[in-house]
Amino acid sequence: LTEAATRSYFVSPTPGRITGTVTVNGVVAGAGVKVEARRVDSAERIIETVSTKTSAGGVYVFTSLTPVRPAASSAGFSLTAEANHTGCVTTEGACWIVRASSESTGFTDSGPLKIYPGSNVTISPLAIVQTADSSLTITVLDQAGIPIQGVTVTAPGVGTCGLTDADGQCVISNPTPGVVAQVTAEKTGYRTTKGSIGITPGKLALSLTMSPARTVTFTVQDSSSAVLGGVTVSATDALGGRSSCLTAVTGICALSGLAPGTAVISAEKTGYSIYSGVLAISADTDASNTITMTVGNAGITGSVTTSPNVAIQGAILTATSGNTIVSANSNADGRFRFPGLAPGTWTVAVSAIGYASATSSAVVVAGSDTTLNFSLTALKGGVEIYVRTSGGSPIEGVTVSAYTNSAKTTLVTQGLSANGLVALTDLTAGQYWIVVTDGLGRFASQEFLVNVDRGYTTQLPVYLGSTKSVVVVGVAGIPAVGFGPQSTISAVVGLEKGGARVTTSAVAAFDRSVATFSEIANGTYNVEVDGQTSRVVIGGKTYDIPDKDVTVSGPTTVDVGLLLLVVAPVAVEVTTSPNASVTLDGGYLLTPVTATANGSGVATFANVPPGTYRATISKSGFQTHSQDITVTDHSVNGGTFATAISLTNIAPVEVTFTAKYGNDSVPGASIRADSTGDLCITNNIGVCKLLLAPGPHSITASHPSYND
Repeated sequence: LTEAATRSYFVSPTPGRITGTVTVNGVVAGAGVKVEARRVDSAERIIETVSTKTSAGGVYVFTSLTPVRPAASSAGFSLTAEANHTGCVTTEGACWIVRASSESTGFTDSGPLKIYPGSNVTISPLAIVQTADSSLTITVLDQAGIPIQGVTVTAPGVGTCGLTDADGQCVISNPTPGVVAQVTAEKTGYRTTKGSIGITPGKLALSLTMSPARTVTFTVQDSSSAVLGGVTVSATDALGGRSSCLTAVTGICALSGLAPGTAVISAEKTGYSIYSGVLAISADTDASNTITMTVGNAGITGSVTTSPNVAIQGAILTATSGNTIVSANSNADGRFRFPGLAPGTWTVAVSAIGYASATSSAVVVAGSDTTLNFSLTALKGGVEIYVRTSGGSPIEGVTVSAYTNSAKTTLVTQGLSANGLVALTDLTAGQYWIVVTDGLGRFASQEFLVNVDRGYTTQLPVYLGSTKSVVVVGVAGIPAVGFGPQSTISAVVGLEKGGARVTTSAVAAFDRSVATFSEIANGTYNVEVDGQTSRVVIGGKTYDIPDKDVTVSGPTTVDVGLLLLVVAPVAVEVTTSPNASVTLDGGYLLTPVTATANGSGVATFANVPPGTYRATISKSGFQTHSQDITVTDHSVNGGTFATAISLTNIAPVEVTFTAKYGNDSVPGASIRADSTGDLCITNNIGVCKLLLAPGPHSITASHPSYND
């Protein structure tokens, strides 16, 4: 027979299949190891080659392999047992050799294998051994680039590194290839540092930088110097790391791993005003700090949700007591808090776009928070369809149906037009497929998709008998993402295609404006507002326009939905003392944001919505200062709002104290400033001195032989 005839004979039976796994240095290989299957002849010449790569777990699969003659189908013969496939004689013409290789590794071949028709055999793992000299050198430096000796370096699952030497280095020999090493460096007095590197054959290097870490021991007391347990003390260090501890009954807790520099400190306990301050942390020594807390006013805290317990973000809440009104917004978790309320009865009202408003009252007591939770009911929506002829005349007797699925099998509701109007009410917010059908056969049917919003009735015209379409665009503005309520926009809305424009004025309807376009030809259009497609100024406010394309394929009615214009945010620059901590809170921020002033004293905040905010400036050695700032519109100063806030240097004052009993001096008395913890002991004439910052201080004098 000719070679062509021989090959034809062998290919005709059902092909065979080989599966298996690859290991490298005794470890299951990862994905990407090359595996070849070669068919050889009697002279071991390669007749055919196929290749693949391992998947996760080192698994490879070859299918459609040319089998040997179908002569092994005797009773009890297994096509899956590897032993029945070994010992192939190359003259049989279908001997397959599987070989695996990886970069910088040796090859490993299987023995010659017979692959019978329809076989599905899993063969023994191909174990390849790495031949290249591979290593991972890890270098640990401090922030000045000086090597750190004695750092414990670990890389689980990759190899052992141990402690760094005098050069700040340790080496992992022959790290496990094909994985990502997660490296951790730890040493007392430094912040734990982590890094990662993909392991490939060869010599690799990873450098880690460690920064010093210090421990601060806090003592928390009340205004009478009595220690307070159960206080949560939190610190945000100069590198943004945040940690917290809970004081024991002794009023003491400690925070470790704090980066040197200025840390923002807070302390919270139910019944007390929240303490906020700054602390300078030295790079050389640990520190101690005393915090004095005062009994706080009442507060109201709670959450705003909707069924089934889904948080509502950006809900607007107002708390009223007599002539006092304060406001708050719910955060991303639906939580809100009114701090610092005077004891008494407060009425809280809450509103959110698309939900029924709610009101509730609570009696707050001095020194504690009262919990008040709200569960708002989602409002239903509706659709009003105005059925018209192409000339604008109402059409009677047309059926309008709303379905929840594109197959139009789940009917929600339907109605018959009267004076051209069909009102579909009590619809849950979502998308509906609307079908307009003329049962009298006068007009062709139309169907289209409609978005129904909570608490809003979507109004759409439908023109039957026209060859073109209707496009409806809702437009509303909001002050910031996550905030409402939305406001109507008076603007000219346009559809643009290839330079040609169709425009119409938006007409106010409910809490939004609606622009309706008729006789729109098929095609894709861009939506623009007052001739703009990205940013527009309306009524003195700058809005960002979302990118919105409309595809028309009609005749039909296209409900574009609500084009929500968000007031454009601006950059805020606060000029103050260099390295001061600046915090913005309130306004349209769901959570406070903090920035550190640079060497020129400028703290920069990006993407702040225009509005009024509380700015708090703090720096060690200066009096903390708070004031309201009103961020102006994006159009006022090229998108940047700049303001300057000065800090007052706290120059300490030397205060002389004299301890007396009657007219007699008291030596050895302890004079303590409760706010700072500073202490002096009176001398033999009953006198001692303290350096204190300007302002009020609570002073305690004590002596074992006298009452405080």
